[in-house]
Amino acid sequence: MARSLDPVIATAEMLKAGFKTLEPYPGAGKSWKSKCLVCKKIVKPRLASIKRGGGCAYCTGTKVDPAEAKSLMLHKNLKPLEPYTSVHHRWKCQCLKCGKTIYLRYNHVRQGVSGCAYCSGNRVDAEEALKHLLSLGYSVIDEYQGAHKKLQLKCIKCGNISTSTYAHLKNKNQACYYCKKNRPRLNLVNVERQLTKDFELLEPIKSGSIKTKAICRACSREVLISYENKKKLIKCLFCSGIRVDPKDAVRFMNNAGFKPLEVFPGSTKKWKVRHIKCGNNVNVIYKSVKRKGGGCKFCSKVFVDPTAAVKIMKEHGFKPLVPYPGAAKRWLSLCKKCKRKSLPTYASTTYGHGCRFCAIQGMNYNEPAFIYLILHLEYDALKIGIGSQELRLKQHKKHGWQVVKIWNYKTGHKASEIEGKVLDYLRNELNLKYALSKELMPQKGYTETFSLDDVSIPVVKRLIGSFTAKYIDNS
Repeated sequence: MARSLDPVIATAEMLKAGFKTLEPYPGAGKSWKSKCLVCKKIVKPRLASIKRGGGCAYCTGTKVDPAEAKSLMLHKNLKPLEPYTSVHHRWKCQCLKCGKTIYLRYNHVRQGVSGCAYCSGNRVDAEEALKHLLSLGYSVIDEYQGAHKKLQLKCIKCGNISTSTYAHLKNKNQACYYCKKNRPRLNLVNVERQLTKDFELLEPIKSGSIKTKAICRACSREVLISYENKKKLIKCLFCSGIRVDPKDAVRFMNNAGFKPLEVFPGSTKKWKVRHIKCGNNVNVIYKSVKRKGGGCKFCSKVFVDPTAAVKIMKEHGFKPLVPYPGAAKRWLSLCKKCKRKSLPTYASTTYGHGCRFCAIQGMNYNEPAFIYLILHLEYDALKIGIGSQELRLKQHKKHGWQVVKIWNYKTGHKASEIEGKVLDYLRNELNLKYALSKELMPQKGYTETFSLDDVSIPVVKRLIGSFTAKYIDNS
């Protein structure tokens, strides 16, 4: 049998916990009338619960003074219509703002998670709800049961029926989904009526992006159609050119002067064909041939045969020393006249450029030279070049060019080498094209121009600086 606690010790423990006992010690498990030294209220805690960490029921919020509870409710614009019972009891009150009668738990109001449902919009009278829905252009089919209950609504303007909640419509001030100007919803009945103008439907139209079998009235082909929700109707894939019948593709290519050498891969994929006119095999894209015409890179001179390129270089006085690299890439060659090696491009050679050592207007590559970066504000263009005298810069300045920066080198060979590296990177790595035409550069040099829309001044500066540091010892 457990020993009973000495009343003196029990009283001392209660005092330590903040209670002044008002009657003799009744036992650890029995209520003991005491006064809380904090809130000064009379309470009846058990010594056992105090030992387990319990405290004053008023201080912990478990029990509330009815007068304090009423005072708090009035402070929240809520007038109690019945006596206070407990913190969890639904307390009948009247909202002092809207005048409606509501039921609230005191504990929720005290914690700030509850208030008048009508003022917050969570609860709406049926009469007010129907009036607001009418202002949005709806007539209610169902009986109104609450702000968050779904309703069947009919649009007064278009007659379409939709389902939504009053809370959603009021929160977004949402008008009819089918009538609104911004991304309206499609009605299946209207969709089917629209589709039957262009198609013979083989099955009922399905909602969303689900495909429906139909026959196109224009091309008589069986297709799968759908409509894009909130967007527009999708047309026949064959008539719009998105899909191509292989037989039609072969027939078109034959008429265009090509003989297909493999099965049609698709309108946007490369197709191996033979050009009947020149006899060369080429890879063409059906869609590009149909839109732009042509297609043979040999006949359009876009592609250069390496053997023909070597022949042309020899005709212009060069003997290539390495295989053909490409029209815009520098090609190590030997000048037949001066017997010196240089790096002309096939493209510049065909435009009439010759050996830089033999050119009368050329500079002495054994003497000091510089690389210049210039800017034309009207053309929004940059140009890179090399020179050994100020005369070349003066020629550019006369045509509206401004000097951005100049890099000096000990020999023209080094300047030319760095310039070639920078131009190769811009043309071949970044795939940048000429910014200006030959007509806009009467002083020559249009092949070294770049658009400011494609590359910035800081980028070009960094390129020249990095290649200079890499290929030249500045020490």
